[in-house]
Amino acid sequence: MMKLKLMLIALVGTFSSIANALPAIEPLATFSGNKVVIDANKITHLVFIDLWRSYEGNGDEKMIASLGADFLNDSQQIWIQPALNVTIAQLAQFQQYFPQVTPLVLDHGYQIMHSFDIWQSPYHVLLKDGVKLFSGHARQLQDFINGTQTNSVVTATTVITDVSTLVKSVNPTFAKKPLVGNKSPIDFQQLTSINTAKNLSVIFLDSLCPMPHFPDCEQKIAQLNRLVKQHPQRQWLGIVNSYYVTPESLISFREQFSLTLPLVFDHSNKMFKVFGVHATPYQIDINSQEVIEYRGEHLR
Repeated sequence: MMKLKLMLIALVGTFSSIANALPAIEPLATFSGNKVVIDANKITHLVFIDLWRSYEGNGDEKMIASLGADFLNDSQQIWIQPALNVTIAQLAQFQQYFPQVTPLVLDHGYQIMHSFDIWQSPYHVLLKDGVKLFSGHARQLQDFINGTQTNSVVTATTVITDVSTLVKSVNPTFAKKPLVGNKSPIDFQQLTSINTAKNLSVIFLDSLCPMPHFPDCEQKIAQLNRLVKQHPQRQWLGIVNSYYVTPESLISFREQFSLTLPLVFDHSNKMFKVFGVHATPYQIDINSQEVIEYRGEHLR
């Protein structure tokens, strides 16, 4: 317990300068209208859930129960369910099956989730004295509490987050998207994880999958995993757009779908724009001479 407390005290001091930028979470009320009283002496643990995933056995309830007495005694869990496809009666019934999920807040219009730049669930945020100590998915939270991960920063060995130096100087008169036979407008040779002697398959992805407006995205990503495994002679790279998500979301996205290819977080969607990509998943194959050999929505 003392190790955890000392670590959190240090983090509060480290991150106190960003406290004013964080959204206020009070006042909160449960779905039944009762005020949520936040214990100032404890860490506030916001648990963003999807009750339908919990019913399927894919929630984080068991994981939280396994975090240990020290953390559970020093923290206050507040469970937050987005107000999408749920009723008050369904929430009440859900608590009968999961009595530990209390207090349970209904997040109307995703206001709480989006104020913390969260677009998927399950997800976790730790707060203390108005300072965000942690934000991430279940595995990250376990590592954080065990002291093996001090924050939710994406590791550069598996996820690349800076694309500013990769975009070449594109001729402004070249208004059309680069097609088969054109040179790649992106200098992928600058990525240390890319073997330039191999042909490169670039897959444009959206980490908000699964969502209703991305039909069959889960099946397509499963297909991508099979292709990566079947064709090790190729170099694979995933480009993830930045609409409504943060770089940290790439970790949960990668683990949710067991992705093994390196990922690039496309800040301001520069790569999507330069390549003229407007759908996901989308594949562009580039040979060792940096010439585009294929582009299309069909993964192959």
